[in-house]
Amino acid sequence: MSTTFNRLLSGSILRTISLVITIIISFFMMPFIVHSIGDKWYGLWVLVGSLMGYYMVVDFGLLSATQRYLARYLYEKEMLNKVINTAFGVLCLLSLVAAFFVIVFLYLTPYLVNDSDVVSTMRWLIIILGAKTVLTLPLMVFNGMLSAKLRFDLASYIEISKNILRSILIVVYLTFDYGIVSLALITFFCEMCAFIAISIFAVNIYPEASYGKKYFDKQFAKELFKFGKFTFLIETSNLLKSKVDDFVIAKMLGLSFVTTYAIAFSLFSYAGQMVSNLLGGVMTVFSQNDKQGVDVLRKNFLLFAEVCVTLVTFISVFMFLVGEEFILLWMGEEYNQSFDVLVVFIATMLFASSSRATIPLFYATATHKKIAYWNVYEGVLNLCLSIYLTMKLGLIGVALGTFFSSILFRFLQVSYACSIIELKRWRYWKMIIKHWLYGMSMLFVLYEISSLFEINSYVNILITCIVGTLIYVFILTRYMLSFELKRVLSKNLAGKIPSKLLFLFFNYTSASQ
Repeated sequence: MSTTFNRLLSGSILRTISLVITIIISFFMMPFIVHSIGDKWYGLWVLVGSLMGYYMVVDFGLLSATQRYLARYLYEKEMLNKVINTAFGVLCLLSLVAAFFVIVFLYLTPYLVNDSDVVSTMRWLIIILGAKTVLTLPLMVFNGMLSAKLRFDLASYIEISKNILRSILIVVYLTFDYGIVSLALITFFCEMCAFIAISIFAVNIYPEASYGKKYFDKQFAKELFKFGKFTFLIETSNLLKSKVDDFVIAKMLGLSFVTTYAIAFSLFSYAGQMVSNLLGGVMTVFSQNDKQGVDVLRKNFLLFAEVCVTLVTFISVFMFLVGEEFILLWMGEEYNQSFDVLVVFIATMLFASSSRATIPLFYATATHKKIAYWNVYEGVLNLCLSIYLTMKLGLIGVALGTFFSSILFRFLQVSYACSIIELKRWRYWKMIIKHWLYGMSMLFVLYEISSLFEINSYVNILITCIVGTLIYVFILTRYMLSFELKRVLSKNLAGKIPSKLLFLFFNYTSASQ
C-alpha cells in the first residue's frame, strides 16, 4: 500500500504540476488568442473543439476497458500480450469509424451555426482535427499501458513539453496573422509528436510485451466490447452534459456568446482536472483491490471520497472568493457575465465532483451498467433544460440546465455506490456535508477579511489566496479531516516532510497513535 501510495502521490504531483503549467499557459494564451482572432472566431474554435469531443466516443469504451484489464494482468505475460494487441487492433478498425464521422460532421456544419460566413473555415478545422483523431486513436492503447504501471510521470513530462511547444508556435503564427486554421495545424502537429513519444516510452517500459497479429484474440475483443459498451454510453452522455451547451449557445445566441461561456467553463474545467490529477490512478488501485473484498473497497472509497470533497470544496471556496476580480483582470470588463456563469459551475462542481470517487469504483467492479443509462438520461435532461432555460434566461440558463440535471443524478449515483460496498448512506453524506459547511464558513470568514482591502491586481489576488490557504489548510488538517485520513497521510508523508511541520498541520501525535 505504501509503495503504491508513494507512486500515486508522485504521479499525482507531477500531473498537477503539468496542469498548473497548462493553466499558466492558458492564462496568457486565452486573452492573446481572443484578442488576436476576435470573439466570433474564438467562439468557432471552441465550438469545433467541442465537436472533436464527439470523435472520442468512437473507441466504444475500449480505452477504459483496456486500462482495467492491463492493471489486472500486469504480471501475466500471455494475457498482457493479448490485451495490448487486441485493443490496438480493434482501435485501428475504429479509426475508420472516426473517419466516417469526419464526413458526417462536414455535412452537418451549416446546421450547427447561424453564421454562414464561418462554414468554410469550420469545415477545414473539422478535417484537420478529425485527421488527428483518426491517426492517434490506435496509439491511445500505449497511454493505457503507462497508466497501468502508474507511470503518470512520463505522461506528465510529455504533456508539459507538448503544451509549451504548442503555445510557442501559436504565438509565432498568430503574430504573423496566419489565422484560426493555423491553430488546428499546430494542434495536429503537437498531438502527433506527443502520442509518438508516449508510444516509444510505453514500449520501453514493457520489455516483456510482444506485438503481432498472432496475439489478437477475437473472443477477448468481444469481452472488451462487452465491458466497454457501457463506458461508451457514459462517455457519450458526458459529452451531452459538457459539450452540447456550446452548440445550444452558438445556434440560439451566437458565436460571441460561446466565448463568454467558454471563459467560465475553462476555469471550471481546469478545477475539475486539478481534482482528477490529484486523484490520478484511483481506478488502477480499485482494479487491483476489487478481489480483496468489500471491506478493502469500502475503506479505499471513503478515503478517496474524503480527499475528493476536501479538494473540491477548497478549490470552490477560492474560485468564488476571487473569481470575479480574476476574470475582469484576465479578460476585461466586457466579459463580466462570465462570473455569473462561473458561480453556477462552482455549485455544479460541488455536487458532481464531491461524488467523483464513485466513478472508479463502478469501473473497477464492472457495475457501471446502470450508471451508463443514468448518464444518458442526465445528458438528455441537461440538453432539454439548457434549451428551455436559454430561451427564458439567456446565457445563464445554459449553465443552470447543467446544474439542475447534475444534482438529481449525483444523489442516485452515490446511493448506488453505497449499496455496492455496503456503506450506510448517512455516513457518506455526513462526511460530505461536514466539508461543505466548513467550506461555506471559511468562505464567509475569508470574504470578510478580503473586504478590508481592495482586490484590484493579480498581486492582491495571489496574497489573498496564499493567506487564505494557510488559514484554511491549518484548520482543515487539524480539526476537519478524519482520523483514518490523518493516519494515512502522516504515515506516508513521514520522512518526506519535517516532523514539526507534520505536527503543526496534522496534529501528528494523535494521528499516529
